[in-house]
Amino acid sequence: MVMKITSESDLYRCFWVDPIRLEQCWIGNDQWIDGSCLFIETGELKGSLPHVDWVRMSCSSGWKMFILPRMKWNHGASQSSISFDDGRHRLRWMMNFGLKEIPVSIFLNDIQKVSELGIIIREVWEGEPLPVILENAIEDKIKRLKEV
Repeated sequence: MVMKITSESDLYRCFWVDPIRLEQCWIGNDQWIDGSCLFIETGELKGSLPHVDWVRMSCSSGWKMFILPRMKWNHGASQSSISFDDGRHRLRWMMNFGLKEIPVSIFLNDIQKVSELGIIIREVWEGEPLPVILENAIEDKIKRLKEV
């Protein structure tokens, strides 16, 4: 089943962003998460990731929806800083796959400022699917939980 991208809020719009530039704008922030925090010593993902609550079923369409991290411009901080209302671990999890673009939702009032940081690549089109590598990782987690 195809997993679609959604933000779950009318206060945000979904965009594909450059993970390298995003990292540069995130790293100096107290919300920054080092990629190693997602792994146990053997290099395997911690058992709790990915979280199954990152996915919702759409009652009306039957589609699975991947809930995006909610990003905003970090008001009052350096001019090149971003922060999150929700989804920092989800973002770091996606970044660890080495994708050239990652979907996030950006607070409407901050889209212009975030765009000026050079993070945004393009807007997500309605019903756009999650990259297959991410979808497969989530589906595998759901399958393992059902087996327990």
